Amino acid sequence: MALSATPHLFSVYSQLPWKVLLLPPAFAFSWGIASMLGGLCVSRIGLSLSYALVIGIGASAGSLVPLLYFSPQTLHTPAGKYILLGITVMLGGLVLVTWAGQQKESESAKRDSIADSREEKSAKAQHNYVVWVLMAVLAGILSAG
Repeated sequence: MALSATPHLFSVYSQLPWKVLLLPPAFAFSWGIASMLGGLCVSRIGLSLSYALVIGIGASAGSLVPLLYFSPQTLHTPAGKYILLGITVMLGGLVLVTWAGQQKESESAKRDSIADSREEKSAKAQHNYVVWVLMAVLAGILSAG
């Protein structure tokens, strides 16, 4: 489609710096990795927690990173302060959601464990929960790509 719409397309591409040519596919790749990680997190820590973390962190990073890159002076204006306040509120909500998910996971592990190996299973479940929450955070950061 680009070849039919742009005369001398390859000469246009040859005049672009490598950074301009490589950044869009790199960001698309990061978004694809985020999608895969998000799907894996759903099967490990549940849909609601994964969705909240990935979308919340993705929205926060997607708002803050371009602002810092393209116009960091905006942060010193009232609008910039409102944006930062909104991101702070969103991240605070994500902390609460993560804590609630941890509480649910902990109660579920206690109910499902056998009396003699309760501590071992609980420690393993806690470790797995933290790892998958961190994966969801990574997916949220990469999804801003």
